Amino acid sequence: MYVLIIKIILIIILILHKNLGHSATCYTRSLNKPGICIVTSGLGLTNLITPMLDAQNDHTSLIVFSSKVPLNVIGTQSFQEVLFIR
Repeated sequence: MYVLIIKIILIIILILHKNLGHSATCYTRSLNKPGICIVTSGLGLTNLITPMLDAQNDHTSLIVFSSKVPLNVIGTQSFQEVLFIR
């Protein structure tokens, strides 16, 4: 885990995205500030399903940003694709 503090923004970089969502919800619960996750599409997003439901059930703030593959390659099986709410 890497921790960077830039002025008043605390950036925590995790190597495994499996723990990212749970770490962000713990950050939210302990500091009363929203936890923010930035993940890739596919496995990065599916590993956040449980933490997103956990945050929703506990009424904690969790903000998730996910990337998306280009429209012209969707359905060609060239990327790990997951359909998600847009």
